[in-house]
Amino acid sequence: MYRLGILFLLLPVLSVLQACSNLGGAAFDGVKAYYSSAFSKGYASQPLDPRYVYLEVVSPTASALMVLATVDQPKGGGMPVETWVSASREVLRTQGGLVVGSEGVPKVLQQADVQRNAKGEPVSWVLNSPSGGVYQLKQQLSPLLAETLNLKSTALMKRAAKQAGFSLQAWQGTNTVAGHAAEFNNNLQVLGTVNGQPGWVYGQHCPTPNYCIEYLRRTAAQNL
Repeated sequence: MYRLGILFLLLPVLSVLQACSNLGGAAFDGVKAYYSSAFSKGYASQPLDPRYVYLEVVSPTASALMVLATVDQPKGGGMPVETWVSASREVLRTQGGLVVGSEGVPKVLQQADVQRNAKGEPVSWVLNSPSGGVYQLKQQLSPLLAETLNLKSTALMKRAAKQAGFSLQAWQGTNTVAGHAAEFNNNLQVLGTVNGQPGWVYGQHCPTPNYCIEYLRRTAAQNL
């Protein structure tokens, strides 16, 4: 009854998704996928529908299997923004693999506007998170050598690294105004790609130095 009750709560949200996007059905399948494995040890063995793209997300306190619901082109141009939805109504938005928005995800900033150079590399962003009192926080994004960060080799990262040619890139976000929203200073963004393949497969988003989420892009054809 508990799970059925939550499913009823989700139906209005899914109706909205179906009305605004032909990918809305993916969100409903995501709900079913979530409930079929709600009490399993994880999502690694979760069968995936070949019609959709999934994002497995892990935080220090929870995990979710999200579904790609919409892909939107920003009005000002640039890389498309992907919106991922979980069965319990959390939302993540990614752009070129970087987390640029969230709804209902604890400690993750709600909106980011990324500036890129002519090569498409991120160089700065402006962060907003009204619920946390953060407005127009400007940060420089400085590239880092991932091998110097001593990143923990998590189960999710190990699954991504099974692919030949897998490598990590990292950027550190540094406030341009000292003292403003100091808890978000020196945050970290990590992105995993595979040589010869377009796009990204893995990421870490650390809005503060002591809190990170990580995520793995999955499809039925590339069920990592």
